[in-house]
Amino acid sequence: LLFFLGLSILASSTPALAQSQRAERPTYTVGDRWILQVAAFDLIRIENDIYIFAAGGGSEIHFSRDLSLAKSRRRDGATMEFSPPPRVTWPLEVGKSGTSFTFWSTPRGGGRVNITWKVEAYEDVTVPAGTFKAFRVTYSWTAGPAREWVGYSTWYAPEVRQIVKVEGGESLKVLKWEVVTIDRPDLAPLQLALRQPKDQARVATEQIVLL
Repeated sequence: LLFFLGLSILASSTPALAQSQRAERPTYTVGDRWILQVAAFDLIRIENDIYIFAAGGGSEIHFSRDLSLAKSRRRDGATMEFSPPPRVTWPLEVGKSGTSFTFWSTPRGGGRVNITWKVEAYEDVTVPAGTFKAFRVTYSWTAGPAREWVGYSTWYAPEVRQIVKVEGGESLKVLKWEVVTIDRPDLAPLQLALRQPKDQARVATEQIVLL
């Protein structure tokens, strides 16, 4: 009996575990805001399946609908762009990977590259906004005459439906930011509809317990 009970518990817990390590692709609407340590970025438009987030001073971050980076531009003019952005397949699951050909460009140069992405882990990531369970997706390729290895990582937190951290190597400082707070839309006020007592009815008790 204990053996079958154990199997039953294991079977019932497996879907929950699997579900916690699988993330469906989110969607965003104009006006959504990501608050980073450098500035607050608002989604100002969606163009050719690209989410365009902008802040003051000309700073912009572009993501594809797959949440792969298309472009990052800082106020100081530092820019990195991928055209087209790497294609990431959803839902995210640890171990999932793929390869895309794209054109990579920076103010110092660029060229055609073969980018490999991989969901490396589902882990805790701590940023100024808090600690979240997130999928770490790494992107890597080689570039330059010496075939230098280049790469960066993003952390997508399903709980808040956004990338909470991006981190590149020394050669990719333009790709480095963290979320400092989560912009949560105001919740609608709570509304109650009572069946009993009827409107204008009189009751003998001073308090009514709602179930």
